Amino acid sequence: MIATLIAASSILGQEKSAKDFYPLIPNSTWVYEESQKGKKDKSTLEMTVNEAVKFRDHDVIPVANKMGRQVTNIYYQVTDSEVFVLGYDLEQMLDKPIPILKLQGKEANWNYRGSTQLMGYPASLSMQCTSKLLGKRKVLGEECEILEVKYKAVIDEDSGGLKIESEQTALYAAGIGLYEMKEIGNFGKQRTERSLKLISYEKGN
Repeated sequence: MIATLIAASSILGQEKSAKDFYPLIPNSTWVYEESQKGKKDKSTLEMTVNEAVKFRDHDVIPVANKMGRQVTNIYYQVTDSEVFVLGYDLEQMLDKPIPILKLQGKEANWNYRGSTQLMGYPASLSMQCTSKLLGKRKVLGEECEILEVKYKAVIDEDSGGLKIESEQTALYAAGIGLYEMKEIGNFGKQRTERSLKLISYEKGN
């Protein structure tokens, strides 16, 4: 009986949460190599987690995304089973949070219809998403549990202008976060191919 309880406790202790795959610890920094249609960009993408701030009496976590001289902020909320994007500006947050990651057993499926921003303008967003645990792989020299998240998304500018279609596969490593992403789609009439590859990660405290 005792041995059974110990074994059960061991199994439960190995269960992962969304926070493991999206570890938004203040002062953490990820640096990614970005490629467009197989050609590496000269600049890297750097993501840094800042201290949590209050929004409607809840803690939200800002992440600064720096590409060259351009810096944008994304505000997140993370639970044990889900990760949400809440917006890009505290003065003008989204009406409905966007669920970008779910962890519910081995696999999860979800859809979303709501609003977002496209180049600073209001836009509608529809998404079909799946997530799946893939087992362990080596990431930055560490053996990590891997979560694959796939998205099919359509963004329509509310003014009836630009339309974006995107299919994306993102791989997350437990304890590290996003380490690889591949995306294909259409930006208006232009075909796009983009990828990210993690080259360094510094955990905050």
